[in-house]
Amino acid sequence: MNFLVATIFNDRGQADYYLPHGRWTHLLSEESRDGGCWYHDQYDYFSLPLYVRENTILPLGKNDSRPDYDYLDQLELHIYALKDKASCRVANINGEYECTITAEKRDGKIKVIVSKYVDSLSVFLHSMEPLDICIEQITSSGQTVPAG
Repeated sequence: MNFLVATIFNDRGQADYYLPHGRWTHLLSEESRDGGCWYHDQYDYFSLPLYVRENTILPLGKNDSRPDYDYLDQLELHIYALKDKASCRVANINGEYECTITAEKRDGKIKVIVSKYVDSLSVFLHSMEPLDICIEQITSSGQTVPAG
C-alpha cells in the first residue's frame, strides 16, 4: 500500500487514522509524518487525510475534466522520499499497462527510466533533498534517449 485515504464520517471534520510504518507525505499540504501510530486531526471541506508513502512514484495526468484520456500526455511523476529504488506502471484508456517507470537513487543523483517515450514529462521530488535528476526514455525502436 503506497497511498492512504482516511474518510471523515462526522460533520466536525475530525479524523482518527493509522499510518502504517514508514515516512508519509500529505498529498496536498506536503506535511511529512512518521508512520506506526494513530493520528487525530481536524480537516475542513477542502482537505482530508490523503498520504503517500515513502519510496513511491505517483504518476499524475494533466486532464482534470474527464477520467479517460491519454495518461501519458503531459505526464507528471511525483517521487516521494526515495530511499533507494521505486517503480510504477501507467495504464492506457483500456486498462492495459503501457509504460513502466523506475527511479533509482545512487551517489546523490536520481536516475529515472521510462519504458516508453513520453513527449512531455515532468518530475517532482517530495519530502527529500534536492538532487540532480537524469531521465532516460526508451523509444519504440528500443533506443535509450535522454529526456529533454
